Amino acid sequence: SELIKPYLGSKYKSTEVPKSLIFYMSKHSGPVNEIQWCPVREQSHMLLSASMDKTVKVWDAVDTGCCLKTYSCHSCAVRAAQWSSCGRRILSGGFDSTLHLTDIETGKQIFSSKTEFRISALKFHPTESNIFLCGGFSPEVKAWDIRTSKVLRVYKAAVQQTLDILFLPEGREFLTSTDAVSRDSADRTIIAWDFQSAAKISNQIFHERYTCPSLSLHPKESVFVAQTNGNYMALFSAQRPYRINKKKRYEGHKVSFF
Repeated sequence: SELIKPYLGSKYKSTEVPKSLIFYMSKHSGPVNEIQWCPVREQSHMLLSASMDKTVKVWDAVDTGCCLKTYSCHSCAVRAAQWSSCGRRILSGGFDSTLHLTDIETGKQIFSSKTEFRISALKFHPTESNIFLCGGFSPEVKAWDIRTSKVLRVYKAAVQQTLDILFLPEGREFLTSTDAVSRDSADRTIIAWDFQSAAKISNQIFHERYTCPSLSLHPKESVFVAQTNGNYMALFSAQRPYRINKKKRYEGHKVSFF
């Protein structure tokens, strides 16, 4: 659209941590479930947000703080959204059990499909741009191919919900965080999978009695972090057997997750 075209190039080549509040962006009418910066450097001023108000929005989060475009292709809350690697498409999934890949300029759906469960987690494959993983209120995580609109592979665990998905470097392995937790300890809270074979590599990664609603990979080091509902972030090696760093954790904040 003409509204977005002027923002597709960026004059910003470097960034720094802001020292004060710059923008207060409040166009959503419901809680925001996910935000993500555009991964393309020239468009890195653009931010997407997915909300309980059934919409996905794209923002100019550097110059003006204004909402550039609103996408209303879902009939229920949008729980997960991801930029494509090219920065011109957005993959979204929500509580209406639908998946949509939307062109940000035209607003048209390039790919749409229905799942058997409410969606709470999406992740593009890091090297295969047409493949993504989808998880939610189900024991299954599914790998989809956008080109064929078909499921490539199914990964099944003895859980009720997938909270987050994280690909490890090169995309041969990935992690899922789940709702599996008991009073004293947890197994299956974080599960490592082989992407090609769908085999479980390990379900004995995190043993504390908290679920982990968010996983994130370090941009340079072979480390990933898990945000726990115990009000701390735990560090793990991204190499097998994915050992937890018992000497370091980040805490001092409060976590609220549904």
